[in-house]
Amino acid sequence: MAPHNAGAAAEGIAVELENQLPDAEKSISYDPALANAADAQQLANIGYKQELQRHYSSIQVFAIAFSIMGLLPSISATLWFNVPAGPVGMVWGWFSASAFIFVVGLAIAELGSSLPTSGGLYCNTIGLIGGICSIDYGFASFIVSLGTISSDGEWSPKRGYLYAIFVVTVLSHGLLATFAARIMHHLQTWFVVANIALIVATVIALPVSMRINDVPINSASVVFGLAENETTWPTGWAFMLSWLCPIWTIGAFDSCVHMSEEAKNPTKAVPIGIVTSIGCCWIIGFLVTAILAACAGNDFGAILSSPFEQPIAQANLGLLARWRLAVFSIPPKDKQVLWVPAIKNSGASCIVAVIIGLLSLINNAAANALFSLAAAGNNVAWAVPILCRILWGQDKFRPGPFYTGKRLSVVIAIVALVYLTFATILCMFPTEGPNPDRLF
Repeated sequence: MAPHNAGAAAEGIAVELENQLPDAEKSISYDPALANAADAQQLANIGYKQELQRHYSSIQVFAIAFSIMGLLPSISATLWFNVPAGPVGMVWGWFSASAFIFVVGLAIAELGSSLPTSGGLYCNTIGLIGGICSIDYGFASFIVSLGTISSDGEWSPKRGYLYAIFVVTVLSHGLLATFAARIMHHLQTWFVVANIALIVATVIALPVSMRINDVPINSASVVFGLAENETTWPTGWAFMLSWLCPIWTIGAFDSCVHMSEEAKNPTKAVPIGIVTSIGCCWIIGFLVTAILAACAGNDFGAILSSPFEQPIAQANLGLLARWRLAVFSIPPKDKQVLWVPAIKNSGASCIVAVIIGLLSLINNAAANALFSLAAAGNNVAWAVPILCRILWGQDKFRPGPFYTGKRLSVVIAIVALVYLTFATILCMFPTEGPNPDRLF
């Protein structure tokens, strides 16, 4: 029997399960070393053959998304967008935008539960390449800010240095995606622990350090009620632009769908990963932004005009010793490593990312386009399958284990589409409005 079993494993084993779709084949050939019969049958019902090994548990699928988001490093890299609106923009801008992102997550989770394959979500080249550009550019900005801090602001990096660090980072991630993908699922739990530890250390260290140094902490009325406008846009639109921080930060939940063909029991693992990763970032991010607003002082204009190129670096400088700043600035590297599993065709993606990254040599406005590119690309990618389901697939849609109900599901999809349309338009706006004094 042993030789027979070995040969069967190599050539594939035929199994019969109850069909989930009318046109599904009753018998499939699969390799038990890659997946169990139920998961292989589920993929066959959709029309795909099991070719990848399913080694991601539900927790690891969640860890992929949560770790790629890299909550605190991502917030740090995008504070430029919500600090101009003051504490209200930082705190309530995060909370309100995250609520809509959660609705989008519900819509995508239903699709991922019904069709647990990476082909079930429209995978856009622009969104993936833009993600590489924006994440690695944020990491490069952290590195150069460390040099500025260590020289007490006397050294200001040239944009060529920033771009060089960006290129090295992109190439290193291309190598990781090519040669280290097999071990990434073992690291996900540890990366989640590292992210949580970083957040806990920050929310404790900042207030405690302020108390020790007798630096006043902003009151609750300031943190939750003070609205400012450091832009040339109207105050209301300055608040809306603060949404760009959570829009970019909570933008990797679709990685759960990308990993669906490597996940065990994907009809449940994928939606659980999507909903829990967004929910955790929503609540924890609200806490983090509130702490940052409380510890940022009362001169938000000074934070934006800081020579350190990073608002959080300026906010921390007056509170913590330099060695602590180094600790707070290192974790974005973890975030970059965790983007690896979501990269497809890593070589081509890296080359295009390096070319698009040349925008950073122009000015800050051009560099911000890297973040807008990623966010807008993702929004379009999520909107396409949701729209197709509403317009053409409503009668054909067969829900999976995660389903909000026939009526509520449609409402969720419509709200998600309206939000994604608005968010895409929002990403196209510059952070500074028209200024007559600069026209001539």
